[in-house]
Amino acid sequence: MSRRILYAWELGGGAGHVMRIKPIAEALRARGAAVTVAARNLASARPLSAAGFDVVPAPRMTHGLNLKLQAFNYAEILVRAGYGQAENVGALIAHWRGLINSLHADLVIADFAPGALLGARAVGVAAATVGTGFALPPPGSPLPSIRPRQTPKPDHPKDLEDQVFADVCAALAPYNAAAAPDLASFFNTGHDELCVFRELDHVTARGNGVNYAGPVFSSPESSSTLSPAPSIDVFAYLDGAALSFETMIKGLAALNKPTLAVVRGQPKFDVAVIAAPSLKITSQPVAVPQMLRAAKVAVCHGGIGLVSQALLAGVPLAIRPENPEQGGTGLRVEALGAGKMIDGPLAPQAIAAEIGRIGDDPQFAQAASAFAARHTGYDVSETVSGIVDRLLQEN
Repeated sequence: MSRRILYAWELGGGAGHVMRIKPIAEALRARGAAVTVAARNLASARPLSAAGFDVVPAPRMTHGLNLKLQAFNYAEILVRAGYGQAENVGALIAHWRGLINSLHADLVIADFAPGALLGARAVGVAAATVGTGFALPPPGSPLPSIRPRQTPKPDHPKDLEDQVFADVCAALAPYNAAAAPDLASFFNTGHDELCVFRELDHVTARGNGVNYAGPVFSSPESSSTLSPAPSIDVFAYLDGAALSFETMIKGLAALNKPTLAVVRGQPKFDVAVIAAPSLKITSQPVAVPQMLRAAKVAVCHGGIGLVSQALLAGVPLAIRPENPEQGGTGLRVEALGAGKMIDGPLAPQAIAAEIGRIGDDPQFAQAASAFAARHTGYDVSETVSGIVDRLLQEN
């Protein structure tokens, strides 16, 4: 009998989720499973639809959001997403439960989808998490900070985690769902696949039951291989909608070194006004491994896919994070000595100086090369195969 799987993505933005979901879902389908994807963003999920998967909107909260809250831990991420109101939690669980039942799913896979995990618990079907360390809180309480360089404000609610835990317990009560000792335990399924190298996990010490499968990344089908290979010192991969984009792209122009910048999304200003003969800007997808083989330094916001590929290529990183998840990855890169974060409201010239220093200092390159040597032969296809084997055997 073929498995019926609901693959859920509820929280978090960016194409990284889709680029991770797609190869795993394809491998599950190749093994005879029927896979439906519940996606946070249907536009971003077009590669999944194009690959022949049924894609439906992921149930998520649209009311009761608390976007003004600066989240300092996983519980507060949930509160930002609307989990701070008990009635919202109950409604969300009911929606996920309804979707799971309508598909007759016997396995729910969550890629940053806490509501889907709660829905699976309410139905009583198997669940697993597949994603980054940021999306999987370690069991126990209190939950660790996702902003280790910042101190919460004095008036920061200290009982918020207990409140969310109580609300979740109350929302699950009508379904006689299995209890949990703390909030994080609702999202640790015992079948958790961390798609990250251990050295890059946001949580530096985890308990048992977590498998460091390794990063899963794929490139858009339209990625182009440039021939001849470019002669570049700097490869940048930036989000045109990021708050830091204008100063970052101007910093790359001021660097005055051969640079290729891939810009995804729509910039808020015309990049054509950036006049620098050393800087080539493109919005077309490119073959990232080819670019990294040519570069001496990679510049990005800290997405785990690009960071992993750069380190596997032995290329140090200059990271300008736009959110706590990217900042956490940046901290791990700094701990490795394989790059630096570019923090603060720096002017373009200062940004150029920082990127230049990272690319020119041999210590950064040596640390990145050491990382690459530890993971020589890493194969994404083998990682995907292992994840699928465990998902189908353990659930």
